[in-house]
Amino acid sequence: MNIIHIAHWMGSINGIAEALITLTKEQIALGHNVKILCHNINDIYAANENVEKVTSKKQFKDVVQNFKPDLVIFHSLYRLHYPFFAEYLKKEGIPYAVEFHGGASRVSRNKSYIRKSIAEFLLFNKFLRNAKGFIYLNEGEQNNSIYSKIANNNIIVPNGLYTHNSFPKNENNSDDKVEFFYLGRIEYFHKGLDILLSALKKISQMPISEKIHFSIYGNGECLERLKADIANISFIDYKGELYGEEKIKVLESSDIMVLTSRSEGMPMGILEALSYGCPCLITEATNMSSIVKNGAGWITSFTEKDIIDTIHIAFEEYKNNKEAFRRKSINIAKEFEWPKIAMLSIEKYQHLLSETN
Repeated sequence: MNIIHIAHWMGSINGIAEALITLTKEQIALGHNVKILCHNINDIYAANENVEKVTSKKQFKDVVQNFKPDLVIFHSLYRLHYPFFAEYLKKEGIPYAVEFHGGASRVSRNKSYIRKSIAEFLLFNKFLRNAKGFIYLNEGEQNNSIYSKIANNNIIVPNGLYTHNSFPKNENNSDDKVEFFYLGRIEYFHKGLDILLSALKKISQMPISEKIHFSIYGNGECLERLKADIANISFIDYKGELYGEEKIKVLESSDIMVLTSRSEGMPMGILEALSYGCPCLITEATNMSSIVKNGAGWITSFTEKDIIDTIHIAFEEYKNNKEAFRRKSINIAKEFEWPKIAMLSIEKYQHLLSETN
């Protein structure tokens, strides 16, 4: 197949860009011709031969005419040049699909609701209606999509990861505390840090606070607010950003990852934590509950009380059966290795092209 992926933003390290770079490398390894076109690009991604900067409709036409794609995939939504590119594809009879990466949920839609409503009316409703189909990361994202009635031809292609052969899991410290951790963008609404920190503040007044520790890693626009909120909570520490070897060390030595997001597509951080033997405590809105619920984690409702209760349950169950949780987490992660996901993606793309609207 000849496949073009269109990603607006590859000007910094982000989840969509990282997943797309890896997926396309594996698709190329399977013998397919694959390009990534983007508006913004940095040196990290520009080093990949299959990545090309395209900023005008004329450039886009030239690439399409030379490459002759069987399928074009637009990643994310609300990029102003997407409908104009799609209009040209429609004219040339080239099918395209839209992959939302979590942007099809009602929570995502309600952010800048008026602006997005106007954009949909003027540009994006037609863009979506003319798509061959939509691509979702999992069933949860598809079921929660507000655009599900627009296209009948939907496929699921998950995110993936590269697993590793060993994970030297350090034993807990001599005080035998369970190490919970959050690793991600420091953003209160999307990531649910407001409710999580409210729950942890109440936990600080409970006996369990002497038996657990909570580390927070990441950066973002709410960092100063976070530091102020945890200043007087003794069992929580903010430990900065994590990359490379330092990140691996933390994943190897930690116990339970926590992610209480209001909305996600399929967070790669969850897969990465599982691959290092860390079960995960998550909300339904992360769209990963079907993956972790059978022995690799715990699902909580998005309320302060339920988060508190689930932390207690996770603590007790993990302490009593650490190795079972670790083994299950690693085995689940292996199901999402990138070569497998790339092969699945090609099968799904071919199925999409064989369907009639």
